[in-house]
Amino acid sequence: MKILDVDLLQDGLKRNKAMLERLRNETENIERTVSGLVEMDELLKGAGGNAIRDFYAECHLPFLQFFQLFSVTYLQTLEQMESALQSLEPDPAGYIRQEFLEGELEQGLTLIGNLTEALTNEANSIMDSVSDIVALPHLDDSAVQEGVITSKKKRDDTVQKLNEFDYSQTVSLNPVEQDIQTMDTWLTDIDGMFQSGLTDVHFQPSRWGILANTLKMELEARTSRIPGDTAIQPNNYDLTTMFSTFLIGASPLQFGYGGFIRKPTVLYGPSILGFASLPTHSTTKNINENV
Repeated sequence: MKILDVDLLQDGLKRNKAMLERLRNETENIERTVSGLVEMDELLKGAGGNAIRDFYAECHLPFLQFFQLFSVTYLQTLEQMESALQSLEPDPAGYIRQEFLEGELEQGLTLIGNLTEALTNEANSIMDSVSDIVALPHLDDSAVQEGVITSKKKRDDTVQKLNEFDYSQTVSLNPVEQDIQTMDTWLTDIDGMFQSGLTDVHFQPSRWGILANTLKMELEARTSRIPGDTAIQPNNYDLTTMFSTFLIGASPLQFGYGGFIRKPTVLYGPSILGFASLPTHSTTKNINENV
């Protein structure tokens, strides 16, 4: 049995939209920063420097770009859901409980119809018994019975629309869930590389290429470039602080009717990100000399 609480659902949709906007803005900043790191070909040279740039170009940039597309798709889905909700029940305080409509309301309407019919028949029978004394017009309960029939039809229409709304909005969330699963697989694969020590200066593009096909294919199929400002941040921009601040404040993704996606992301923390080994101007020089 389904329940629709308009105020609660609207509040959830608004919170998810606000969260997506925040995450989208933050990932745009992250993408610009990582792009700037990848383009530091003059600072990160040699086998070690190239491996570091390849690591962020192959592992992080596609994920960030894919998330941008995901956030747009998810936001459009939420807006479509708001529109469908408005069509189903425009009252912000609306509350529809299928169990009540098919149970208590059905019983109440049936009782009204039966009781009205019984009382009408009884009254008409009494009037018939005194018809030789005084002629009285019979009572007509047809208006009440029509009202009961109309109410049941409206009840049935409401239940049908509620089920259609539930089904259509659940189906509309399937692509969102698939995108989340794609990103989850991507993060799991990166985590496996971290466990194997194949990141930063030890990054192996050929091995990663075998794992990265699904998300990249999805990314290429949708667009070749994410819209937005692609300006490069200064070389001394604090990458670790920016990533940490973003991730510490990020909430788990919510979708559907209260569902959660919780995944310990491999992007947490400078040690996992590999930013601890990101060279400053002085250490970059040492890398170039040693490679």
